[in-house]
Amino acid sequence: MTSSDPAVEALGERFNVSRETTERIRDYVDLLLKWQSKINIIGPSTTDQIWQRHIADSLQLSPLVLERISDGPICLLDLGTGAGLPGIPLGLRLAQEREVHVHLVDSNVKKAAFLREARRIIELDAQVHCMRIEQMAPKQTVPMPNIVVSRALASLDQLSEWAVPWIEEGAVCMFQKGRSVEKEMADADQSRGLVYKIVQSELNPESSIVIVDASR
Repeated sequence: MTSSDPAVEALGERFNVSRETTERIRDYVDLLLKWQSKINIIGPSTTDQIWQRHIADSLQLSPLVLERISDGPICLLDLGTGAGLPGIPLGLRLAQEREVHVHLVDSNVKKAAFLREARRIIELDAQVHCMRIEQMAPKQTVPMPNIVVSRALASLDQLSEWAVPWIEEGAVCMFQKGRSVEKEMADADQSRGLVYKIVQSELNPESSIVIVDASR
């Protein structure tokens, strides 16, 4: 599928993605598929659906981010980013209209090498952190993110625990979850004083986005 494909153009219209940004995302997708032939970056069964399954799923966070962070720079932290999802497509989309800096965290050395190459190719203002999340010193590694995202990584309770240091500084979290979201909400530690809001995915009725921030 190319950027001139009607499905890609429709996706661009749906999420207000400019032609220039679409081309940068295409360059990212092309690089991802090139590396995918050598190492497993995304699930092999999803490569034929990469624009809908991965890119659109990442881009759907953009209106939610812009609604929460209405002005000023955006510092985006993607935990367990893997192939750079959702952080890279989302960062590119947000950069159309705002100053954006992206932090990509993943402990896999080969994936981190891909992320650095992707950052260079698409000229994204991003920093790659090759480390395990639990080994991070949050406020030193990434001092001031205002958006924390993660996609299909860990339980909601675990993600919330990792993110608390940034939430305490005012960050909003957006965690993309599957069909177990209600159980994960019930299992989350309520003593942290966090507020959870479920937003239905626009693309998959079995998926949702959990927005987490501090109680006010």
